Amino acid sequence: MAQPINLSRELLQKLMHVLQEHDAQCQDTMVSAQYLAAVVGLLVGNVNRPPSEKEELLGEINAFSGHVMNDVINQAQQRPEPPAADPAKAFGIWKPPSA
Repeated sequence: MAQPINLSRELLQKLMHVLQEHDAQCQDTMVSAQYLAAVVGLLVGNVNRPPSEKEELLGEINAFSGHVMNDVINQAQQRPEPPAADPAKAFGIWKPPSA
C-alpha cells in the first residue's frame, strides 16, 4: 500500500450518496462505515492470494484506516476556535450620538 490515494470531499459525498440510495439507514454514518468495512472484506476476500496474505493485507488496511482516523481527530483538535466577538464591535449595538 505504497501508492498515494486521493481522498476528496467530492468522493466522500458521492460514496455516501450511493450508500444512501442503496439503504436509507446509511443516513447514519456508522451504518455507512459498516457497509464500507463489509466491502473491504469482500474485496480482500476475493483477491487471488493465499489466506495468510489476505489476513496480512486486511491488517494493513485496518492499520491504515486507523492512521486516517487519527489524522482527522488531530486536525480537528488543532483547529483554532474562532475568536470571541468584541462586544464593542458587535453588530446591532446602538450608541447615542455624540453631543
